[in-house]
Amino acid sequence: MVLEAENEKLRATQGATATEAEAALLEEKRVLEILNRTGAALAAELNLDKLVQIVTDAGVQLVGAAFGAFFYTTVDANGERYMLYALAGVPREAFEKFPMPGKTALFGPTFEGAGVIRSDDILRDPRYGLSEPHRGMPAGHLPVRSYLSVPVISHSTEVLGGLFFGHPEPGIFTERAEQVVVGIAAQAAIAVENARLLQAVQNSEHRFRALIERNADGIAVIDAENKILYLSPAVASIEGYTDAELVGGNGIDNTHPDDVLVVRAAVRRALENPGVPIPCVWRRRHKNGQWLWLEGVATNLLHDPAVRGIVTNYRDITHRIRAEEAQMRSQKMEALGTLAGGIAHDFNNILVAIRGNAELASEDLGADHAGQRSLAEINKASQRAAELVRRILTFSRQQESHREAVHLQSVVEEAMDLMRATLPAQIETCVRADTGVPRVLADSTQVHQVMMNLVTNAAYAIAGRGTIEVTVEDLDVTPELIATRDLRPGHYVRVSVSDSGCGMDAATLERVFDPFFTTKPAGQGTGLGLSVAHGIMKAHDGAITVYSQPGKGTTFRLYFPISDAQPSSKQAPPQKMPAGNGERLLYIDDDEAILDLSTRILERLGYRVAGFTNPVEALRVFESQPEEFEGVITDLSMPNMTGFDLARALRERRPDIPILMTSGYARPEDRRLARELGVAEFILKPNTVEELGHQLDKVFRELRNQRAAS
Repeated sequence: MVLEAENEKLRATQGATATEAEAALLEEKRVLEILNRTGAALAAELNLDKLVQIVTDAGVQLVGAAFGAFFYTTVDANGERYMLYALAGVPREAFEKFPMPGKTALFGPTFEGAGVIRSDDILRDPRYGLSEPHRGMPAGHLPVRSYLSVPVISHSTEVLGGLFFGHPEPGIFTERAEQVVVGIAAQAAIAVENARLLQAVQNSEHRFRALIERNADGIAVIDAENKILYLSPAVASIEGYTDAELVGGNGIDNTHPDDVLVVRAAVRRALENPGVPIPCVWRRRHKNGQWLWLEGVATNLLHDPAVRGIVTNYRDITHRIRAEEAQMRSQKMEALGTLAGGIAHDFNNILVAIRGNAELASEDLGADHAGQRSLAEINKASQRAAELVRRILTFSRQQESHREAVHLQSVVEEAMDLMRATLPAQIETCVRADTGVPRVLADSTQVHQVMMNLVTNAAYAIAGRGTIEVTVEDLDVTPELIATRDLRPGHYVRVSVSDSGCGMDAATLERVFDPFFTTKPAGQGTGLGLSVAHGIMKAHDGAITVYSQPGKGTTFRLYFPISDAQPSSKQAPPQKMPAGNGERLLYIDDDEAILDLSTRILERLGYRVAGFTNPVEALRVFESQPEEFEGVITDLSMPNMTGFDLARALRERRPDIPILMTSGYARPEDRRLARELGVAEFILKPNTVEELGHQLDKVFRELRNQRAAS
């Protein structure tokens, strides 16, 4: 029954943790869906009035505004410029009785392209209320407290207009809202420019060509049989081909096999619906062999004598797609890391019970008892399990990261131990290290990350039976040996990762550290691993180099400058735990097994313990007799009331009570909050049994010294 209860608690913890992570993923998914939906709608719409309305509606949804407006300039048939506007969240009648906005201190800079302007409360903003005649909002104007605006600027730096958002309550708009509104303004600028350009296409062939050739987006004209008739100059910069290489060919050529039907369907719909913009997203091969993600709109203008073709206006969205994928992966990794933290907490609770009871049993039995050997093996196995939990937290980045003096061979061997279980059985690995390799100043977690990327890539390159060899050595780098501008002469520790895989050609080597560059099939690689590794090595004042030939494998070399810094000292506690002097302790842990174990240990040491699994009940007892207790030990993660909440309540009743906190998993912010609450010691499980007696002795000894000094 106890095991079932523990399992139920584990499932509940995992479920709650996963729910929080899922909520964050859903919110990010909502934002991405609105952005994608808006992008698709803008790509399919050529009417300027409809375009600005789409942008305004999307902006209000994304930033949480009560209302919004898009003021934009347009040109009539006579070349006269005038201003129009679109509204969202309020009826048009709410603005019709007011004149067009003037160049006030808050409003004017947006039309000058001054960037994002955000005010948490314009009524308190020194820029507000400076202009005559109203010195503020005119009578009858919608109430505005929170204010956010961004200019809409064209590719040629022309200010096309401005997006403005308001809310009657202060403090609504955040930095995230600023980032989102900049993105929607960029989409609006492209859409407005494209709408203007395609309107010109319908007016005259000469004007059509003059304008589209200045457009940063690619424009292609094909006939009903997919024959390419015309390409704008931007196509060469997007796809890498010249006009001569593509004009006259089939527009379906170079399309990704999985997207051929998508493109054919878009062309068919355009033929069936003359003059109607047909959106499409597809992949096309660049001249360098890489696949590009393209987003465009095809309009059948075969009936227009000035065009006589299907006009496709498109842009390269590869970086946007990669960024969205990377963001989703980052969210997933964050969720997995949070889940790992929850699992670590519960697993460490189990390890505390195993190790603690084994040690108590060892003390109860004689030194020559036959069971001592079995108990020793139990203790060794639980220590290995605790080390495994620590490694999982390291890889999920749930431990505080910092650079310190380390021996790289130990860090590399630890990373390889974890990686071996994930590599195919037919791949052999070995690690060789010189003796006496100096220490370096490094972040072990980031070194793990670099090694994981390099070894994973090596395994992919082998694709069968082969070897991965890792060497660690120290060497002096002279000016003659420098192979990269990131490397300076000096004394380094070099880590080399060599594989017997397929190798790389010169063209691949030139781009191997570029962000989003990958030789893997779509869906199997992000192209970020080596780029991140390069950034990590640069941050370590080191460098990463690569040598490879087709068919002869690849070697990556990492250079870390040696350091004279000394490793942080970790003094082991004495083997025998010091005894107490009859101090009365309040112990709270929702895990009955740990509570029972810790109570027995502390009572053996001479303490008097009142144990509770319910923090609310423990607080009630403490409040009824606060002077009866000389110290408190509480777990951090408990139902109904966390250890932080309990510590805060205890200190409100008795500020001088010493509090020790235990946890199977602690984030850096947990330690910071514990210090702010005056927690005397923070003990990480499964070390509770070993540290508890020493930390209590330390706390009470310091109290006695303070009392004696006073």
